[in-house]
Amino acid sequence: MWVRSAAYDGLWILSGLPIGAALTVSSWWLSPGILIFWLVLVTQTGHLLSPMVLAWEHNDLRPFMLRRPIKYVALPAAILIGSLLIGAIAGRHLPNLHFNPYSFSLDTGPTTLTEFRNPFMAMVAVYAVWNAYHFGKQAFGVMSIYRHKQGGYGSRQRRVDLIYCCTVVWVTMLIPFIPQLAHGIHDLFGWPAHPHPFLDNVRYTYLGAALLLIPGMLLLEYASGQSLPRTIFILTDGLGMILAFQFGLWSFAIIGLNHWLVAIGIAGHVHANHRGNSPWPFAATLMGAGFVLFCLLFIDIQRLPVVGLSTAALVFSVTTVGLRLGLGFVHFLYDRWIYKLSDPQVRATIRRDIFCSPIKLRGV
Repeated sequence: MWVRSAAYDGLWILSGLPIGAALTVSSWWLSPGILIFWLVLVTQTGHLLSPMVLAWEHNDLRPFMLRRPIKYVALPAAILIGSLLIGAIAGRHLPNLHFNPYSFSLDTGPTTLTEFRNPFMAMVAVYAVWNAYHFGKQAFGVMSIYRHKQGGYGSRQRRVDLIYCCTVVWVTMLIPFIPQLAHGIHDLFGWPAHPHPFLDNVRYTYLGAALLLIPGMLLLEYASGQSLPRTIFILTDGLGMILAFQFGLWSFAIIGLNHWLVAIGIAGHVHANHRGNSPWPFAATLMGAGFVLFCLLFIDIQRLPVVGLSTAALVFSVTTVGLRLGLGFVHFLYDRWIYKLSDPQVRATIRRDIFCSPIKLRGV
């Protein structure tokens, strides 16, 4: 029923709602910015590294990749170098950009089509669309793993899972952009007549959609053989459509943080089954490496003695953000390559280690 165990899944895969509640309560005493900063610091970049590190650490998959160096080495390297150069060169011709240190999105920046033709802005747009696709497909992947663990359902249930996961994740990720979209549509077509309160009207549309989608999915789940993990996952993603409007920390926990934890947790599970040991050291290594890489990219070492490791030490440039976007593109590719379970090589390696029974060791 579980990917690894109830406790392991509860932390790494199904923790969106509990973490959202914990962050909301914690924000009464601590700044939400501080909470988000530290969670990003220890999980976000580590999740980016997880599929690459897992792939090259896998003894059965690594020889296969070495026989295809153009795909697994040259292409990722070219993407990283190209993204870095785009940031360094094209960024010189942009107005001042202000980066959100948590989502790595642009808070302000180009507003005209001419400015958006800049190669860096084109790269940002491609990243935003690919990132949303990636988030939705990961949610579908988790549902598929649990479906297999439960004994497997028909192709109809698979299609329903795909539609549900992508719909609820994509529309939730759209929320921060709705005010800008409303103003843009208003400027072009004159509708909505009053774009400022448009978000309040959309809130009820989201609520109605969630109240239809969640019970519908739960009824289908009950009819096809109820799985507790799938039920929790259905509720988590569905409630995200509602809770994201109420508190920003809920959206961060359910969409962002949960996505990062799933990537690290699944990688740790696969690595542990392959090596016959505990998943925790590998997960900790990913988070530690991600912590260091984030600091190298975005922390001003000279400020640390004065402000400490806090948001005040963050520094962003178009060049470093370009490199970060390139790392994201490589992450998308590797995540697709190693978790495409229909691929024969993946079925013989990663898929085997996802679904085999965990070795019963202390700490597993």
